[in-house]
Amino acid sequence: MKYRTWRVTTKGVARVLEEETGLVVDLAALTSFFDAWGEPVNDMYMVGIDYAIEVPNTTGVLQAGFDVSDTRFFSPLAFSASPSALEKLHIERFYPDLEWFIEIAWEALDTRASSPTKQ
Repeated sequence: MKYRTWRVTTKGVARVLEEETGLVVDLAALTSFFDAWGEPVNDMYMVGIDYAIEVPNTTGVLQAGFDVSDTRFFSPLAFSASPSALEKLHIERFYPDLEWFIEIAWEALDTRASSPTKQ
């Protein structure tokens, strides 16, 4: 079995975020709050490393990346009411409790804000 080690930097995260969404972020304000991996198909692995950032720490125009032709951005409430909402299969596969996921993102941001030495 082959193993690959990944090194994730906030600079890399910021670059991908800008490419995919048009948002430019303050690197010092990016907050890592969750990571997970899985094997959705035999010998095919998936890694997810999630970051949160508050809107005031971003600039740019929110827009889909060049490789997406049909996309829309939603508020959480509008998304959950839309036909694009995650289906039960997606939620069970990626985040069994989406509200919990959003809650831990906010907790990470709150912890960071109250920390004398920002993460």
